[in-house]
Amino acid sequence: MKYRGDWIGGRFRVPQGAVKVHISLDPGDLSSAVGEVLFSTESVPLAVAAAKKAYPAWAAKTLKQRSL
Repeated sequence: MKYRGDWIGGRFRVPQGAVKVHISLDPGDLSSAVGEVLFSTESVPLAVAAAKKAYPAWAAKTLKQRSL
């Protein structure tokens, strides 16, 4: 799968810095990789700011609205 960036604030944002790879291993066979997770720590401040901005509207919704 092609890395499209981090989903932040309703859209993909491609980090300008280095993208790192975390290899997920099969817990039953640690010699077997089951996937890769691409990430960039430079996206964390943007993600936190977007979450703080979105929280009031999300918190005002009912449980049913949140589950849709």
